[in-house]
Amino acid sequence: LASNQYEALTRFAVRAAVGEKLIGDASNEKSSSNMLGLQSMAGQDSYLVVAYIRSHAILEDLSKSIDIRKVFHDPPADFWARLKADPSAEKLLEYWQSMVSASVDGPSGIVTVRVRAFTARDAERLADAIVKASETLANEVSMRARVETVSRAEGEVRRAEASVRSALVELQTFRQSVGYINPVAKATMDSKLLLQLMSEKSRLENEVYVTSRVTSENAPGLGPLRTSLQSIDEQIDKLRKGLTGSKGTDDSLVSTLVQFETLELWRIFAEKLLTSSEEALERAKRRADARSIFISPFVPPSLPEEARYPQRVVM
Repeated sequence: LASNQYEALTRFAVRAAVGEKLIGDASNEKSSSNMLGLQSMAGQDSYLVVAYIRSHAILEDLSKSIDIRKVFHDPPADFWARLKADPSAEKLLEYWQSMVSASVDGPSGIVTVRVRAFTARDAERLADAIVKASETLANEVSMRARVETVSRAEGEVRRAEASVRSALVELQTFRQSVGYINPVAKATMDSKLLLQLMSEKSRLENEVYVTSRVTSENAPGLGPLRTSLQSIDEQIDKLRKGLTGSKGTDDSLVSTLVQFETLELWRIFAEKLLTSSEEALERAKRRADARSIFISPFVPPSLPEEARYPQRVVM
């Protein structure tokens, strides 16, 4: 009276997509440590896949392509072994767990799935569907981890870009207010001009002194010299005030330099932070790619190829 039951056996591994650099440089201690970490993570994901196979979630996913109730209820299933008509979600899950088993081999991380059904075709079809659903789960887990990892790094890049834009706007506003682009260049130019004027003043003072000694104080040649000397004194006084400012005021080029260097330092820091954030984003992308998991079919060498297909089980 008991109906035949057929079992389909499938094995697969949950692998981590380790980057070529880690694989090619396995002799490096750090790379070896990273590879072990990724393998350990993939082993943990194997248990995640097993839990999924034994959960109600896979029933919902498989129901989109396979009528589970029909597979386990309709003839040729016998009365005692078949799924009861119109089972509740809890009863369906309980029956599913009695017909489908999934386990992980601890050392290797290989997932073994055994599926029993009342026809060989149904057992094979369910086993294939479970593998495909597990692949979809692995892809979703990898995508979710990638999105979470990369989105945080992208947020840092956006914040760094905003800081750079803000620093550039502040610099532009400052330059418009002072009327020149680079206070450092202006200070250098004014300092050189001041030195030249002071040298010229010294030369004129010597010339006035010598001329006044060899001629009278009212000699015609002394007037232009004194006029030039007075003009140079005025220019020197103006440049000095421009460089150091008036007493009790904050209008000097020195004060402008302090403001400029503060803004320039902020700009440099913001640009370095942006560069660092972009590098961190690239590392996050590579790390997310390396931590992606995928389902890899596994057939042990000792297992004949035909053993992958459903076999009749004596009940």
